[in-house]
Amino acid sequence: MDDEPAKEKRYWERSTSKKSSRLMISFIVSLIVMLVVVSVVAGYGYIRYRELSERPEIYVERGLFEFHREGGDDTVNITAYVTMVNSGDKDSGPLELEYMVMPADRASENIFIHQDRFPVDPIAVDESVQVSFNLTLSVGNYRMAYRSYEDDFFSYEARQGLRVKEDDIPEDDIEDEYAMDEETPFVSAATMILIIIITAVIWGKKYDKR
Repeated sequence: MDDEPAKEKRYWERSTSKKSSRLMISFIVSLIVMLVVVSVVAGYGYIRYRELSERPEIYVERGLFEFHREGGDDTVNITAYVTMVNSGDKDSGPLELEYMVMPADRASENIFIHQDRFPVDPIAVDESVQVSFNLTLSVGNYRMAYRSYEDDFFSYEARQGLRVKEDDIPEDDIEDEYAMDEETPFVSAATMILIIIITAVIWGKKYDKR
């Protein structure tokens, strides 16, 4: 009877077999590998998210128009100055600006009478660049549309009105007219009065001699 308790005691003792140790080590190694894989995947996903969220944001400010000499009987030459701004979190790559001129009454149908597209240098974060282009338009109301592209992907569109009136006179023409008036010789009022007095005196002396 003394042997039975001894056997029962040995039955509840922990096993120290090599098989159990290998199972425990394999479990720990697998857990570590899983943690490493999860960390790598999470880090890669975060980097990709930052790359997608941090991108340039290009928008176009309202253009300014400079009117020049008339191009014909009812047309005027115009230089448009447009400012492009990067308000995003990343510098842009090479850009392109597309502009279209549409009659105001057909703008809702995207009917345009002139269109062009030209490259623009990269714009850094919180920086801007001004581009210009020339137009020749007749008298009327127009709608200007500006579109920016990066890597041929459309990113932004802005529109503004433009009106060409019959009495649009460029500033340089006005300055030329004033310059012409200043260069034209003229006789002042004081000189005219002096000439009249001298003429009157001469005629008075001739009349006295008679």
